[in-house]
Amino acid sequence: MIRRHTPVICLAVVAIVATACSAGSPAPATPAGTGTAAASGETPLPVPAGSPPAAMTPSASGSPPIAGGIDTSKLPTLEPGVVCSLLTVDEAAVVLGKALAKTPDGLLFAGLGTNCIYQTADSREPATYIKVEFNTFGFDAQKGLIGSGAQALTVAGLPAVAAEVDPSATTGEARMTVQLSSTPTDPALWIEAPTVAAAQQVAGAVVPRLASVD
Repeated sequence: MIRRHTPVICLAVVAIVATACSAGSPAPATPAGTGTAAASGETPLPVPAGSPPAAMTPSASGSPPIAGGIDTSKLPTLEPGVVCSLLTVDEAAVVLGKALAKTPDGLLFAGLGTNCIYQTADSREPATYIKVEFNTFGFDAQKGLIGSGAQALTVAGLPAVAAEVDPSATTGEARMTVQLSSTPTDPALWIEAPTVAAAQQVAGAVVPRLASVD
């Protein structure tokens, strides 16, 4: 359509000429990112209100290396609220793909330490929760709890071992352990999540933040 006050370049002398002019006008460009999910073929990840959609946890492999490991002697002195803030409830909801039904309260179990459990159901069913735990078992001992299909990984340059869901295991979720210090018998990080990829996302957020805690 020719707008008012716009000089007419092509005179409607011959219908063919007018048609050629209109056919040669370029269609308005669609700004990037304004298409619908159906048009682009993408399925957006459900993001709860108030969470940072694109600022999800970094991947474990993409976290900057932590030289010399982490001083685990500070773990017993950390308040449960501090430990459970290493992964935010919004980040956990993004990893799980659903709003949380229960947020972590930092339960203390004798001989283990702080447990932070984020769950989307009232009970801990498989694929509905994330567990972040620091315990005194140590990395070497926890490797024995990973079960079949164990694979070696790194988190911020630190050794880690993980495995997908083992049907014979009692957790019903993927497991990961991360060696935090240079001594494999020191307290280590234990994560349970729906998949190894999800556990890597969690570890990629928790480990660097733990390193920065005084």
